[in-house]
Amino acid sequence: MPFFMVMAAGGRARADASTILVLSSALGTEDARLVEALRIYTGDVDRRLVLGGPAPRTCGLAVVRQLVEDARHESADIVLWSSRLADGRSAYCAFDVDARDLRQTEIAPLGAERAAEDVALKVRSLLSRRQARAAEDAPAVASPKPKPVTAPAPPPTVRPPEPTGAGAPPAIVARPAAEPVPAHRFGLAVAYNVVVPSDSNWLRHGILVAVEARLGRSAATPVSLVLDAKITTQPTAMVRGYAVTISDVPVGLGLVLTRVGSFASLGAGPRASLHAFDVTINDGEDLMRGVRRYSLGLGGVARVDVPLAAYMKVFLSATIEALVPKQQFTIAAQPALDTGGMVSSAAIGLEWLLL
Repeated sequence: MPFFMVMAAGGRARADASTILVLSSALGTEDARLVEALRIYTGDVDRRLVLGGPAPRTCGLAVVRQLVEDARHESADIVLWSSRLADGRSAYCAFDVDARDLRQTEIAPLGAERAAEDVALKVRSLLSRRQARAAEDAPAVASPKPKPVTAPAPPPTVRPPEPTGAGAPPAIVARPAAEPVPAHRFGLAVAYNVVVPSDSNWLRHGILVAVEARLGRSAATPVSLVLDAKITTQPTAMVRGYAVTISDVPVGLGLVLTRVGSFASLGAGPRASLHAFDVTINDGEDLMRGVRRYSLGLGGVARVDVPLAAYMKVFLSATIEALVPKQQFTIAAQPALDTGGMVSSAAIGLEWLLL
């Protein structure tokens, strides 16, 4: 029998019971452990478990508005879900609706079962204190005076007591399951790129293709290795009556340290590249090809990432490099083209996130 059908077979809860909303994520095993721990450790408090819709993609302050809206639809006091953090680690997230308090419990240090129990015990403690305060603040209601009995009353109907205690199954309402939330380890990016050399006559633009592999384990500051290649235009300029055309196909490798934010992520790090320069000189009659020359580019890269969807983000990047050595091309022993000592570039594009 599917998981949500088994959970929906529980008993009834009091109308004034606290509501725990458990949102559904791609971490099905962790979701099941959390619900089972809530069944066991919150059985002695008045509560109602509701299996909700899709869980947020992150566990940060940016999702508070969505959590408040989800809680309002179910009149929930606490919202729980399991989430994959930015570096791939899994955690349980808990949102106290009244206090607007969002906390996370990492699963790996405690183990999956122990972490679920820890979250369930914290929820039990919170609801117990809250219900105790509500009982103390409730006004006392005077008992009505009994009326005189003039005839024997019929025997009362004995009803079985509602199940209570740790073994009592909670009332659970099934909701549609969430779409899978992926744990991203790799990315494939395509962007429009502009290359600005020291001499603006040789400005180039075209397509940048990059592959990103995440290396770090830190949720706040993951580390990525980025391999990229640029296919750009081949600008032509007239130099002393000759048409001079330059071609450059750089391949770069960067190490990017990223600071993950609630809305956008900022990254920066060192970058090295290999430039293959080809120069063609045309005098109008004969075609002469210059030799190919290579230079290293040593510098850095900075980027801003903004998520668009679970599998996609838009990014803006900028690089600056020193060419070692810079290249000079001549015509009849006279300078014709100089790559300059520095080159910078900027790109904007989309990155598809892969498992």
